[in-house]
Amino acid sequence: MCVGEVTDNIFSTQFINCRCEAHQVSLEQYNKLTLRPLQMLFKNQFSHIVLWFDDDMFCQINLLTILAYLNQINYSYNVTFNLVGPKFSLVNSFEFSVQGYYQLFKEVMLNRCIPENINLSILENGIRLYLQYLKEENEITIYIKQHEGLRVELLVTELLKLFPEYGLGDTQYIQLIEKCKKSN
Repeated sequence: MCVGEVTDNIFSTQFINCRCEAHQVSLEQYNKLTLRPLQMLFKNQFSHIVLWFDDDMFCQINLLTILAYLNQINYSYNVTFNLVGPKFSLVNSFEFSVQGYYQLFKEVMLNRCIPENINLSILENGIRLYLQYLKEENEITIYIKQHEGLRVELLVTELLKLFPEYGLGDTQYIQLIEKCKKSN
């Protein structure tokens, strides 16, 4: 969810097409990697959902999307969010309603602004990092430009070590490095 455009109707055909384009994958690949694992969620036959996510930006933006989707389909029960740390260890647990998360999603993902009221402080940090990350010049791109002489593999390794709070992987960093090279 941290790359590319989205639409306001989460998991609609238009939304899925935007995500395929953003990740440069076929519909079949997106279905296999993203939609199939979520099939149980789409059936909306639960009275309780437990979500497990890390506190990095990548996870938090995905969490926001799931919460917004649940709000969009009028899921009426509380959700439990288990915050995990290293080695998937439980750090904290929160239980809350999904009401308001669809509006939050639209403010962040479509309008690209920081909402006034974010009830979950961990989510607030993820949103702040996400909006910073979207800027043409951010702490990651500055570092890349300052170290453009490094081999890509070494630079990716450094980025993974220096910016764990973003939760990005090697593929995202390689794309950022290529984007920075093109802009020079």
